[in-house]
Amino acid sequence: MNDLQPQTVAAVRALYREDADARQFFEWAAIRKRDVTETSIDRMIQKLRMHRNAAIGLARNLEKAGCGEFVVGRRGSQSRLKWAYSLISLGRVAAGENEDIEEANDPVPEEEEEKADQVSQRSDRHLTIQEAKRLLAESLGLEPSQIVIEIRA
Repeated sequence: MNDLQPQTVAAVRALYREDADARQFFEWAAIRKRDVTETSIDRMIQKLRMHRNAAIGLARNLEKAGCGEFVVGRRGSQSRLKWAYSLISLGRVAAGENEDIEEANDPVPEEEEEKADQVSQRSDRHLTIQEAKRLLAESLGLEPSQIVIEIRA
């Protein structure tokens, strides 16, 4: 544990208690399956259904709490928070489930997580024949016109 960690623990717990957006964010963070190296403002908006100004304010508050570094997007890159610790651990500490903040364990880039989310979202709903052909063709390196799906009832 580094010297700043007790201050960060106190700060994230205060945010959790006092800020509804922060509480929603930490609850989302605590149930994640993988850590990420950074989280874009756009991802926060998408996942938490918050306004851009609220997401930026939350990112600035998380930076002040010592959770990471808020990076303003420039030259086509997105505004984002680069995590100093495990995002999952921050969520659990904020909610009082853990006492110490952990380092990220094998974090993935946000883009990799987004791809996994897209696959998960597809599997949560029924596919049309055309969607199934397209996905199968992509996975096999074929054209959708080469795929034939036969349904026997």
